[in-house]
Amino acid sequence: MRENEPVLLVISAYDGKLFLRKGIFYLRNVSHLQHEIIRQAILAYLRWCEVKLSRKTVDRLRAALRTFFLWLQEHFPEADRLDAVSRSIAQRYAQHLAEQVAAGHYSS
Repeated sequence: MRENEPVLLVISAYDGKLFLRKGIFYLRNVSHLQHEIIRQAILAYLRWCEVKLSRKTVDRLRAALRTFFLWLQEHFPEADRLDAVSRSIAQRYAQHLAEQVAAGHYSS
């Protein structure tokens, strides 16, 4: 599969009608993540989210996941599985986000 091709097709329901449309998950969204297990877990989660949630919500989730896992990859490169994310890592990330908000990079 090429980088800019959709990963899946989605059947969604709206007003009692079914629609088949291309999914919005592109490999380029997670291809920069080093660990295949994490990459596959994110894709599976986002596939589930697209069926259950609005496109806007899924876009926000994808952005938040991407931001977190890029930070994790940079600061804890040995964390190669989701269960490697400990409470202390989560607290460090929360501190990082607080610093980003204080610096005006994110809104709270």
